Amino acid sequence: MKFRRWLGLCCAGLMALLLTACGKGSAPYDSIVVNFVNTATPSQIAAIAKEYHLTLRPSSDSAFARQEAIYLFDVDADHLGSTRRLVKRLTDEALIEYAHPNYQFQAAFVPNDRLYPQQWNLRAIRMPEAWDISQGEGVTVAVVDTGVTRVPDLTQTQFVKGYDFVDDDEEPEDLNGHGTHVAGTIAQSTNNFLGVAGIAFKAKIMPVRVLDANGFGSLSDVVEGIRYAADHGATIINLSLGSRASAQLMEEAVAYAHSKGVTVIAAAGNENSNQVSYPARYPHVIAVSATGPNGEKAPYSNYGVGVDISAPGGAKTPDHPEYGILQQTINRRNPNEPVFAYFQGTSMATPHVAGVAALIQAQGIKDPDKVEEVLKMSATPVPGDKQNFYGAGRLDAAKALARATGQQEENPLVLWLKDFLQYLNNNGYLNPRFWFDGGPIALVPKLLMVVGGYIILVLIRWWLAPKRLL
Repeated sequence: MKFRRWLGLCCAGLMALLLTACGKGSAPYDSIVVNFVNTATPSQIAAIAKEYHLTLRPSSDSAFARQEAIYLFDVDADHLGSTRRLVKRLTDEALIEYAHPNYQFQAAFVPNDRLYPQQWNLRAIRMPEAWDISQGEGVTVAVVDTGVTRVPDLTQTQFVKGYDFVDDDEEPEDLNGHGTHVAGTIAQSTNNFLGVAGIAFKAKIMPVRVLDANGFGSLSDVVEGIRYAADHGATIINLSLGSRASAQLMEEAVAYAHSKGVTVIAAAGNENSNQVSYPARYPHVIAVSATGPNGEKAPYSNYGVGVDISAPGGAKTPDHPEYGILQQTINRRNPNEPVFAYFQGTSMATPHVAGVAALIQAQGIKDPDKVEEVLKMSATPVPGDKQNFYGAGRLDAAKALARATGQQEENPLVLWLKDFLQYLNNNGYLNPRFWFDGGPIALVPKLLMVVGGYIILVLIRWWLAPKRLL
């Protein structure tokens, strides 16, 4: 009796620990679907229900449910281990085609912005699925560019203080349109019944003006802009700019930003050359090439050594301007006039990656090397990419967020404990009756079976897990 009492207390303790670690009531379903064979009679179905003590009800009043003999029964979310064993037993019944959990589904977030249907680029990187996980909360992205003007479709976007290194003042207004367009891709005000959507629309924008009204700027201004962003709270710097020339001053600036925990993302360049522009070519910078609506390399995009990842940049033609990237910006001829415009370039691809990086950071992954790893490991590889058009592959926001949610900083021992307890619960091993049945003589074989089963499960996961190639 003492042994049984001790074992019962251990099992109860394990159950309490499981509920604390994994969260009580986190089951993804609350009922089971049972599909009987079409020839099953009402009396046979009633007999099955009686045998297993089930309260069966038709899944609906539809003709389909009646014809296919689909029934439901409710389950207790706190006893899913025993429920899974019951499902296995039901599936083995000759009168039942299958029985499985009635999983819950939810609609992916789709913004109500009027022109969102024209943003093929956001669907190409699977933003609706990603938005269900993250919208960039708490992250600051510095747009080091021609400045940013708060056009109507940026009025709900959060801004932090920036700087104008061209005119040396604290009003980094855009006189070109490029920077405002880039900022829109990152964090355009979204779900406001106006215009278009942005990737990380709950992130903050830090406008840093380093390029003039013609889109040109000096090395010293760009370097100062990078250092300013790193020193004033930006955790991501978007550099939709570049040069064919390398400069130690620039390399030191991006290294400085990286040392301060900033993820730096830059455009590969638009010369259709196999030489990536600077600063994208430097270490600690994520270099982005551009793709068009068909997912292929955009005709203008640079490629080759140095490209880390690809993202939609647009590939307009005279007949199809909508193949560009649509955001609200300013009319360059009249900076006071807001316009919705299709731009294209690796400059447009870069903020896609910056926006997804913001979504990743919002999940708690702050280290720039880990952010880069998530982006690359979740990208969709392109087979036969011998000239490195795509780097690690095409940007996939949904896969990036799925990977990010599994890479939260947590004690490895706690992660292992949660996983092991979940394994015990899923298989019913936390039920004291499992251990009592058979008496003490069966305890050691059961322990070997449980531990051995877990080791095999871990080995299978390791074998099936994607291996890092880079």
